Amino acid sequence: MLALIFGAVLVPETSFAGWGAIACNPSNSSCGVSYGWPNLRSAEQYALIECLKSNYRCHVYRWEHNECIRGPNNSYTCN
Repeated sequence: MLALIFGAVLVPETSFAGWGAIACNPSNSSCGVSYGWPNLRSAEQYALIECLKSNYRCHVYRWEHNECIRGPNNSYTCN
């Protein structure tokens, strides 16, 4: 447990395991991101919900598991 806490402090970008996703709206350049979810479906759904706050036309751009990814318009997620 102590090693996990030190890992979170020393390398925050890679210390939290889980699924993440980026969903984007091509018409208005907005994106929603998610991270730390227990499964891919939940990560995608949350990213879509966040993106849909800006418009109704969003799609999952990219997903990840235990790594960092970048999407369009400076979107970023990291586990």
